[in-house]
Amino acid sequence: MNLDRVEKYTPEMLSVVRIVVALLFLEHGTAKLLGFPPSPHGEPAFMTLMWIQGLIELVGGFLLFFVAGPGRWSLDAELAHDYRRGDYRVRSDHYGERTAQAARGR
Repeated sequence: MNLDRVEKYTPEMLSVVRIVVALLFLEHGTAKLLGFPPSPHGEPAFMTLMWIQGLIELVGGFLLFFVAGPGRWSLDAELAHDYRRGDYRVRSDHYGERTAQAARGR
């Protein structure tokens, strides 16, 4: 395969990946905070860890969609916090999509 032909589309493909990831974070944030799309777990109580995580996902997804730098930083910090806490695992219970979520209480 001639990689020169593929490499010229790198910026466009990175933009597509950034937009898709931002929309996934927005979707998870709205499911936790606004209840849309409906989640099998329901909405978390106000100011709990899951509520704050939903807020970070919603704001971070919005920032990642429009401004890549700050959104990337906030979402990386969220995932690093979950990983260092030790309750980070991969689950596939949200519409069949494999998502990395904190296992705390779920």
